[in-house]
Order: sequence, then C-alpha cells, then structure tokens
Amino acid sequence: MENTASCNTDLTKKGKYNFEITTTQLCNMRCTYCFENIGGFLEDKRNLNDYIPGIIDKANKMLEHDEFKKKYDGINFVFWGGESSMNMKMIRALVDEFAPKENCSFFMYSNGYSMDTLYNYLSELKQKYASITKRYQIQFSYDGKELHDQNRFGVNGEL
Repeated sequence: MENTASCNTDLTKKGKYNFEITTTQLCNMRCTYCFENIGGFLEDKRNLNDYIPGIIDKANKMLEHDEFKKKYDGINFVFWGGESSMNMKMIRALVDEFAPKENCSFFMYSNGYSMDTLYNYLSELKQKYASITKRYQIQFSYDGKELHDQNRFGVNGEL
C-alpha cells in the first residue's frame, strides 16, 4: 500500500509565491561554516533600502495580475541576508505595506543575535495587526551550544 499522507494530492490548492528578499548583505557574526563568507559577500555594505519602492511596486503588480492570481493565493515574503534583522527599516516598510493584505505572509531567517529587537518588533506587530501572528514566522539558526562555541564567532573574532 502506497503512503500518500505527506503528499499534496489536492491540485486545487495553489499556495503562495515565495518572494525571497535579501534585506542586507551584512552580518553580525562570522560563522566558520557560513556560505556567505565566499567572495567577500559580508563586506558589501551597499544600502539595499534603495530597492524598497521597487519591491513594493513589483509585489503589488504581482498581487493584482490575473495570471498570478490563477497560480497563487498570495505572496510569502522571505527575509534573509547576511543577517536579515540588521535591516529592520526594509522589513518594517514591507510588512507595513503588505500586512493589511490577508493574502500576504512573512518569513524571516535570523541567527537570533538580537533577540530583544525581534521580540519587541513582534510584540509591536501583534498590537498593530491582529491577524499577523499566524502570518509571520521566524526561523533561528542554532546548532546547539557545543557547536556554536566552536563555529559561531562575532565580527571581532570572539565567541
């Protein structure tokens, strides 16, 4: 007997389009295993906030386009970087623009270095947009204390 419990066999469910956004190319850590260390990526200090208006425009056009609506139920904005929380200006701008739209959700990758900043921001969002708690997720990278102590260094080279 074939196990199809984990397969989506309902082809009427469209799902959301994952719109991946690099909020910054900077990071507050220098983990030895990070792929972002390749090619000087972490030293690129360009201000990516110049792209905010273009991202908003593109996402709004996607949400309004008939062909997009046929294929997708909305947009899942995925924030990452470097360390995504180092550019809260971009995240705030995009969330403030799209949180009122129930067909938009948000996902953030973070190393968890600034937990207080993220906790305060999530508390603020919960008060501002009641339905956001089911539409905003954060994934923290954590390998366990032993591995962290061996591999995750701050920008000053210390653990």
